[in-house]
Formats: sequence, C-alpha cells, structure tokens
Amino acid sequence: MLKLLRWLEDTSAEDLGYGILGAYGIIYTGLAIATGTYWRFQLQFITLLRGILLSAVFQKTLSIHPMDAKKTSISLVSTDIEMACTGLDQLHELYSSLLQIGVGTWLLEQQVGVACIAPIIVAIVCAVATYKISQRIGIYQKGWLESVQTRLNATTSMLSNMKIIQMSGLGRHIFDMIFKFRDFELDSAKSYRGLLVWVMGLAYAPSAISPVITLVIYAATQHNVWDTSSTARIFTAMSLIGLVTSPLAAVFQQIPAIIAAFSCLNRVENFLKQPNMVDRKVIVDRESEAQPTMGPGKQPIALSIPLVECQSNSKPSFAFTSHNASFSYPGSDFPALQNLTINIPWSKMTLVMGPTGSGKSALVKAILGELNISQGVSTRGFDCCAYCDQTPWIGNQSIRANIAGHLEAYQEGLYDETVWACELEHDLGCMPEHDLTNVGSSGATLSGGQKQRIDSHSRCK
Repeated sequence: MLKLLRWLEDTSAEDLGYGILGAYGIIYTGLAIATGTYWRFQLQFITLLRGILLSAVFQKTLSIHPMDAKKTSISLVSTDIEMACTGLDQLHELYSSLLQIGVGTWLLEQQVGVACIAPIIVAIVCAVATYKISQRIGIYQKGWLESVQTRLNATTSMLSNMKIIQMSGLGRHIFDMIFKFRDFELDSAKSYRGLLVWVMGLAYAPSAISPVITLVIYAATQHNVWDTSSTARIFTAMSLIGLVTSPLAAVFQQIPAIIAAFSCLNRVENFLKQPNMVDRKVIVDRESEAQPTMGPGKQPIALSIPLVECQSNSKPSFAFTSHNASFSYPGSDFPALQNLTINIPWSKMTLVMGPTGSGKSALVKAILGELNISQGVSTRGFDCCAYCDQTPWIGNQSIRANIAGHLEAYQEGLYDETVWACELEHDLGCMPEHDLTNVGSSGATLSGGQKQRIDSHSRCK
C-alpha cells in the first residue's frame, strides 16, 4: 500500500507499477483459491456434523420411551442442531482471526509506532464487555428454546388430533392457546435478542472508534503530521487498521454464535444421556441349548466331531404369559395394570374386550415392553412382533410404498393376499393411480378406516 501511494505521486517508474499490479493479481488469485478450498472442507465438516447429530438423535429416539421422545426430539432436530451447525461453521474463523490481528498489529506498528495499541485497547474493552454479556446469552437462549419446544409440542399434538378438535368445537380455544404459547416464546426471546444487539454493537465498535483514536495518538506523537511521507503513512495505516478491526469484529460476532452452538450441543448431549427403555420381560428362547457341566477336579478334553445342522422344534407353551404382574407407565408410580395373570397362546386369535379405560391399550403396550413391571413376572416367546397403533403412521408417499416400503422386489402373491384380507381391493380400485396414488402428509387423502387398514396391511408384508 505504501509503495502504491508513493508510485501514484510519481508514475514515471512503469516497472514498479507493473510489479504492484502483478502483486495484487497474485494476492487476490491466491485469496480466491484459498477461500474456496477452505469453505469446501468446512462445509464437508458441517455436513458430517449434521449427519452425525441427526443420526444420533434418531437412534436415541428409537431406544427411549415414545413419550420422552416426543417431548424434545422435534425441537432438537428443527432448532438445536441447526443452531449448532451455524455456530460451529465459524469455529476455525476464531483462531485464524486472532492470528490476523497479531500480524496486522505488527504491520501497523511499523507505520504509526505506539499508536498501534489503540485498536488493541478498544478491542480489549469490547472483549470484556462481550464476555460479560455472553455469560448470560446461554441462560436466555435456553429459556427461549424451552418455550419453542413447548409451542412445538402443543402444535404437534393439535395437528395429530385435528378431527377431534373440530368435532368438539374447541378450535378457537386451541387457537388462542397456541397464540399464547407463541407470545410467550417471543417474550422469552426478547432478552436473548437484546443481548445479541449489544454484542453486534460491540463487534462494530472497534471499526468505528479505532481509526479515530489511532490518528489522534499518532498526531500527538508526531511533529510534522501533514508532510508528504506522513500523509502516505496515514493512508497506509488506515488500510492496516481495517486489517486489524475486521477480524476483531468477526471475533465478537463468532463468540456468541459459538457459545450458543455449544449450548445447543449440551441439550443434544442431555437428550442422548437419557436412559434407554428397559425391557424387563423374561424372553424365553424357542430353541433350547444344553450346556456341558464338569465335576470338581475334571479337565476338559478337546474333541473334534462333525457338526450336523439341526433345528429344534421346542418352544414355549404360550406366546406371552404373566403371573401376578403389575405394569405402570414410565415416570408414574400408579399401576396401569395390577396383579395381571394371563396366557396368550400361539397361532390363535386373541381378542381383548372391555369398557373405555379398562386397560386394553396398556395390556398391548405391556406385551410390547413399553411399560415398567413393578411386581410379578412376565415372559414372552418372541423377540419381535408387528404392532398397529390406534393412531396409524402414514408417510407422504404412495400406498404401495407405505405397505411394502421402498423395496423394489416384494412378494406379489403375499401382497395381493393381504390386500384382500384387509379389504382394500375396492378402495384401491377407486384411487386414480391404484396403489401408486400418493396419500399426502400423514395420509391426508385417506379416511380413518383406510389408514387403519393400510397400516394393518403393512404389518402383514
């Protein structure tokens, strides 16, 4: 910069001018290549991080109780993971900016001497203020995210029970409730966003104040400020001040974003640390296996015998049994089922009938292992089974994809047989594209009975 300013005063040295032009070309070409390479690897890191977090949350959701998963999984995926990736996107910018600040300060000292400390002093003052404010950002952000989670849970519950809400005439009441949740969310975000405004203001303070203070100190320490050489030094110093203050502003912007990212990662960590759902049933293997025993003082003898493939037909007498067993929902000490003794045989159709609230759904969940056993014992002779919930899960895809999954090859005979068994032939015949018709979000184009039968069909594949 200094050579450029001096050359502009005397343009007779053409070689110097071409050299400066070539130097600028090399600098900006290298800057473009280095920046592109850096962001390529950085975006790869963010993509990998997002994939790891989403996969971990998804796997944890499958291993904990469904009620616990519904509480936080949506907000983790929609808010926390995105904020964590956005904050860590600038992670490497933090220490690289500090290196740039050091180099820029050394170059500035070559031009203005002791006045180079002005940007550093302003930066330290702003850094202390930013640190004090950042200590409270995480607290306010946590409260804001909790309010977002509360609103999302209420909205999800409303959308899944829309028909019941419309039939009961509670639409206006539910609307007012969701509106209040949104107001509370915005109120809880005011403090967090107010602190962000202060942090952003402090981030740009060095850029606005440092040049003035630097020039004042330089003018106070120099006798001939306005001579030709001093003027060139001042313009060079102004460029170098930008080289120092720009990374300073970036650092102050990155600090709250990185703190917020680690706060979100802490919420994800707390979710992943939740205890897995414990299956307390005794699972009886269908195949029995005898173990050899040896008396005291006996030594095993190595034998080599041919192995013959065989299969045992022995299996438990019942698919599920319980004796004086009491079951309760997680987090509740009150038993949903008490002193239950039941035997469910194999290869039989077992019907469970009773009035509303008698525990029919609780019994099914007890068989699945989603309830805790407080006393007694229950055993089952299977390790996996098909289950159709009262609220069927229908994806935004075709009917065939909902039934057979995304497998290109499936047993067409079994598929047609279960279509007949679930009485879906007439329904599929009325569809515009038969079983390739898209059912919309959560099966929006289907009736309640069609959803139940498609869900039952998918369990028979």
